[in-house]
Amino acid sequence: EPATADGTDFGSADIDGVTATSTYTIYNTGNAALSLTGNPIVGKTGDHSADFTVTPPSTSTVGVGDSVTFIVVFNPSATGTRSAILSVPNDDTNENPYNFSIQGTGTDAEIRIEGKSTEISDGDDEPATADGTDFGSVDIDGITATSTFTIYNSGSTALTLTGSPRGGKSGDHPSDFAVTGPVASTVNAGGNITFVVVFNASDTGTRSAILSVPNDDPDENPYNFSIQGKGTAVLTATGITVT
Repeated sequence: EPATADGTDFGSADIDGVTATSTYTIYNTGNAALSLTGNPIVGKTGDHSADFTVTPPSTSTVGVGDSVTFIVVFNPSATGTRSAILSVPNDDTNENPYNFSIQGTGTDAEIRIEGKSTEISDGDDEPATADGTDFGSVDIDGITATSTFTIYNSGSTALTLTGSPRGGKSGDHPSDFAVTGPVASTVNAGGNITFVVVFNASDTGTRSAILSVPNDDPDENPYNFSIQGKGTAVLTATGITVT
């Protein structure tokens, strides 16, 4: 039963290269030198042994009353519980090999963006009024339309918005769309943050752009989706004089 109290449970580490470390000490409380007979001195087996890196003791002999240490680094390759068994072969007659289980939890951020409480898929290239990605029609004489989008983090670790700006624009008519926010670059696990887009058409017809939210979700970076609106012009009646 791995436990945090003795360092056999490494706790949580992000799969994006974050690690956790435990140091273990081998004591010899007997009346003769203890030989560590394994090659390697500390072995690994189990479901996810590759997620744990062992730096072995500096010597294979532990004198009477002495001790040596070894280090294990946890670097998860996937989310969820990751486990292994450590084994220390030795010449103790009743504890050879000396085995114990270790584990840690791989965590990750998970981004999701919604408009009008409707999920917008990463890569969505079909703007719709239902999720606020289609802004409808506005007059080109300064009338605007606004949509608010919410970035959710449904993962188990903080999500970092890595872009500068955090919400980027590209496509055919990006200057027709003004982005405000998000105000923070971090979204805590289970949290959310909003940003606002204002559509101000500079010409008539369909006006489109692509929004991009760079982040540290490993499989949805950047999070892109298309937006559009239509510019219209109000027709002014011309007076006619009949003579």
